[in-house]
Parts: sequence; structure tokens; C-alpha cells
Amino acid sequence: MRITVQNNILAEKDYIIKNSGASKGYYLRPDEYENYDEHTKQLLYDLICSMDYFPIFITYEAYDRDVESLLVKWGIHFTMIVSTPLNTYPLYHLHIPNSKSLMLVLNETFWTAASNQFYALSISGFIPLEQVKRHRRSVMLPSIDMAVHSEVMVIFHDGWGFEWYTNNPFTLPEGTIVTNAEE
Repeated sequence: MRITVQNNILAEKDYIIKNSGASKGYYLRPDEYENYDEHTKQLLYDLICSMDYFPIFITYEAYDRDVESLLVKWGIHFTMIVSTPLNTYPLYHLHIPNSKSLMLVLNETFWTAASNQFYALSISGFIPLEQVKRHRRSVMLPSIDMAVHSEVMVIFHDGWGFEWYTNNPFTLPEGTIVTNAEE
């Protein structure tokens, strides 16, 4: 797969990054524009599987609760934070034990990331919500503490790539071709 890698600027987003001093941030995206969300999903899957990052934890914002019966059927442990006036949509925390479960979940839920809902993967645990003031009102935002989370991947706008925050050396799956990189 051909991808673009850029250094990521840790700016204000729809989530919070804490204790990022020693962390590096990268933005990775597929070069192909056609079906970029499917290419992003595949890149994410390949990266996680090549590094054997299991179990992995997915935190994502859903539009509804339709996925729960499938998660139970597949034996995937999950918790759900009910929506409140400060967070409009339910937030799911999924515990993904292996590559087969990861593919099932990505195939069923990744469309929410492509619809601009929060969607992140972590190797260190679930990403909690934190109440903050934004534009003179209180909101609940996912809060990523890099002192706790050593690897976090947050899906970018429309599912076109992801932001990878890491405290570890930067490595890509074998066979990945980087066509444009910034150091």
C-alpha cells in the first residue's frame, strides 16, 4: 500500500492530548483518493496486526446502539457510556482480543469514523471522557493521556487516514511504501 506520512501538529481537536511532551504524532493516509476510507481501515488493520498489538481497545462514538447484539454474538466485551447533555452520542469502549475480532469490528463500525464521529484505537486501555470548556460552554471530549497511552490512533476527518500518537519508535508494516514523508 502507498501512503503519505506527515509530522502531526498537536493542535486543538475534538479530543484532548495530555502529557504529550515525549510523544511523537504522525498523520498517515493512503495515497489513493478513491475508497480512501477502506484503504485507511486496511492500513490501520495491517499496522496493528504487524505489531501484534493485542489486546487492543477501541473507543468510538456511535449514532445508535445497533452494534450491541453483534458484539455479544462475537464475544467482544464492551461498555457503553450513555449520552448526556454534554455528549450527544453513546460512546463505546471495546476490548478486542485478536485480529479476527478486530476485522469484524472494523468492518461493522468504521463507517462511523468515516461519518466524522470520534474513533480511536489504543494499546493501553480505554480513552475516557473529560469535561472541558469550549467556546464558552461545557462539553465532554475524549481525553488521551500519553503518560498512560503509549500508542493511540485517532481516525481523521471522513476516515481519510489517522493520527498516530506514540511514545515508541515509528515503524510501518513491511511492504508499506511511503510516497511523501516529512521528518
